[in-house]
Amino acid sequence: MEWGIRGVPRPGSRAAANPLLYVDIDGVLNPRSPRHPHHFAEHTVGAATVKVSSQHGDWLRELADHYELVW
Repeated sequence: MEWGIRGVPRPGSRAAANPLLYVDIDGVLNPRSPRHPHHFAEHTVGAATVKVSSQHGDWLRELADHYELVW
């Protein structure tokens, strides 16, 4: 198996039951200015503040049924 950045396998370098789906979180799952801010809760992690929505959990679980999620 060929390893890429931070130990993540390079696409196409290993057999997998499900295809890999690389998930981008900044601006997508952690938006700077969400359209519906009441759907998001802010959390501080170290020096960073992130916004997360519980609605994304359902969406990510559905994706995980069909893909191996890579962060």
